[in-house]
Amino acid sequence: MKRIDAIRTSIVLTQASASEETKSSAGDKYETARAMAQLEVEKLGGQLEEALKSKGMLEQIQNRAPRQTVQMGSLVLTTQGNFFISVSAGPFTIEGEVYYPVSAASPIAQVLLGKKAADSYSFRNKEAIIQEVF
Repeated sequence: MKRIDAIRTSIVLTQASASEETKSSAGDKYETARAMAQLEVEKLGGQLEEALKSKGMLEQIQNRAPRQTVQMGSLVLTTQGNFFISVSAGPFTIEGEVYYPVSAASPIAQVLLGKKAADSYSFRNKEAIIQEVF
């Protein structure tokens, strides 16, 4: 995944920057720069952990058999929109259709999980129907 590679690169660059700061600075400026770099590395480490977790979830989805009910890895076409129950990410468009990747823990996924095609549901005071489940 590009995101994982970008985070790893940022960690390496941040650590290198902190090392360079040690060569050219002294005193309080040196300590502040190292502390800020360490905080940035910790933040990036958290992002890397989340990205790796998401990658693992997506890899599990790729190897599953088709099912009739909405589950993790399902593509759900509804009268309210198209949802991919996987990991939260920005919407994407394929052949003019918009799809929303949502976490299984998201409110809409919680409503859809376990349902099948032709089932109706209510979300945010709007009634909708599941048209297809892949």
